Amino acid sequence: AQRRETSERLAARMGALNRDLSDELQLLKLAMGTGTHGVDPALVDEYEQQLAAVRDENGALRDALDELQATYEQYKERHAGGVENMQAEIDRFMQLHGELSAELASTKAAHEAVERQLEAARQQMATITQRAPSGVVTLVFTDVQGSTRQWEADPTAMEQSLALHNDVMRAKIEEYEGYEVKTEGDAFMIAFGEALNAVRFCLDSQLALLHADWPPDMLKQPDSAVVADERTGKLLWRGLRVRMGVHTGKPKCVKDPVTLRYDYFGPDVNRSARVEGATHGGQVVVSSTVVAALGANMQLDLGEPVQSVLGTFKLKGLDEPDVL
Repeated sequence: AQRRETSERLAARMGALNRDLSDELQLLKLAMGTGTHGVDPALVDEYEQQLAAVRDENGALRDALDELQATYEQYKERHAGGVENMQAEIDRFMQLHGELSAELASTKAAHEAVERQLEAARQQMATITQRAPSGVVTLVFTDVQGSTRQWEADPTAMEQSLALHNDVMRAKIEEYEGYEVKTEGDAFMIAFGEALNAVRFCLDSQLALLHADWPPDMLKQPDSAVVADERTGKLLWRGLRVRMGVHTGKPKCVKDPVTLRYDYFGPDVNRSARVEGATHGGQVVVSSTVVAALGANMQLDLGEPVQSVLGTFKLKGLDEPDVL
């Protein structure tokens, strides 16, 4: 680049000198040819000599310019292979970089998958070693309202939402010392040794679900849309709407010899499931035995939630009605 710039400067200088002297010489010759007085022939000769000198200088400059051009061409020819080799090295490096980046991403994904498996194994071991409550037990059944419709409408958003729902539920189960008996689809069966912990779990889980970071596409579904009270503006529903039914009784607790987990059987399990079946998304519905177990300080112990007596219900498949 420097040689090219020098050559251009030399060429410009030669052109300017030639133009200036040629213009002056032509004026002098014109004056002499037309008989103009006052023109000294010696001056014309002097200009001729100066022009010849300039032409000599121009010749030298031209030779220097040619030499520079030749040197530049040699330099370009000599280094052309190096530039090509350097570009090839750069291309090979970029290819290797891409391959390593892809391998790193794959390794990271595999590592995260192993971490999830380890976490699931740790949770499973924790539940296996955890002793399930027995005797008087409060059972909580939950499921998601309109889940089938939402799976059909947007499987991707529903898959993400269900994973979020499960994370919230399991975090609250651990916080309130519950025992996850089993899950089926989006439904949970949970056992608590204390009725107070069971109801607190339900109330706190509903609030956590209300404010969870749901996928935007999920909130477009009618069963998961944002709904607020028209009068007060208070948020009523947002995201998956979970039904929660609670019943206290004395179910039979049995340990599975294969899974080493505990399960519950008997009429109280059936009643718990029927209580949940009578609820709507976002509700926590409890049986009369739960109210009895909570005692007179129920409202104070629970933080004074909104409480309503829904009435006496004949639950499906059960002979005795219950006040919910």
